[in-house]
Amino acid sequence: MKTDRPKVSVIVAIYMAEAYLDRCMHSLLRQTLKEIEIILVDDGSPDSSGDICDSYAVRDQRVKVIHKHNEGVALARQCGVDNMTGEYSIHVDPDDWIEPDMLEIMYTKAKSEDLDIVICGFINEFSDRSEEDRPLRDNNGHSEPIQQLLNYKISPSLSNKLIRAEIYKTTGMHFPPGLSWGEDMVACLLFFHSGATIGFIDRYLYHYDKHSNSWSLCTKFGVGQDFREFARHYIEIRNLFYDKKGISYLNDYVTNLAHRTFYYNHISSATGIRFFFHYIPVFLGSPQPVWRKINLVASALGLAPIVKPIYLFLKQFYEKEEA
Repeated sequence: MKTDRPKVSVIVAIYMAEAYLDRCMHSLLRQTLKEIEIILVDDGSPDSSGDICDSYAVRDQRVKVIHKHNEGVALARQCGVDNMTGEYSIHVDPDDWIEPDMLEIMYTKAKSEDLDIVICGFINEFSDRSEEDRPLRDNNGHSEPIQQLLNYKISPSLSNKLIRAEIYKTTGMHFPPGLSWGEDMVACLLFFHSGATIGFIDRYLYHYDKHSNSWSLCTKFGVGQDFREFARHYIEIRNLFYDKKGISYLNDYVTNLAHRTFYYNHISSATGIRFFFHYIPVFLGSPQPVWRKINLVASALGLAPIVKPIYLFLKQFYEKEEA
């Protein structure tokens, strides 16, 4: 029996993307998988992005446009999720583009193996070069996918992941309002922890523009800002994780992010003490190595100039220890 339900919902959260939106839309509309819907969420763009969205909706009935006032990437993504009708979904940034057969390849893989999530490789596009991300294979390492995610062996981006739409409902996932960074990682952690079945496509199908659009909703901050942004929403994010193991994964991520912030001097001592002090119980309760937690807690107490040289000295004795 024929159904009108799209096979894939493509969600594009848009802000100030007039210079790049045509490139993105061209790659979506020429997909070899035709049974798709493209949900364009215009997050109050002051440029002509909204008009460009409307022009595509007139030309192709698969394109749906939602205009809303500016509230940031989290709520723009959530708006797309709330309005999608596809069997699977994927988020594409408006300044990026995808290979013509990306959705067909990923959807075919998902259906043939009854997978909840399918992950492909992506290409980082710089102004002067293109770099393929590490290849992904079904036997990618010996650790569980969630550990690979926490260690960035698997990218936390939602853009290279085709996700069964029902997972958003069964996990209760909603993007925390106001969160401007890390919303991808929140979703991936929750989905991976839920027991979702995951498969890999060993091909580079997504082009991630790393240089063009400084106004993008998905432009990332520096590491110091990352932690502060994430920390402001920690309690709300924590409420999404329904058991001790899930909270442990979240705390592991937060602790590692905090460690990197101090390790690379991305935050001043005064700011660090203010933001980090309240998270000492989180750091101590995380599954991070004890020597890293000692360094982090001491740094949060304002002792970074003293403990960092000691940490760097001891670090060489721990095999494969990474900053």
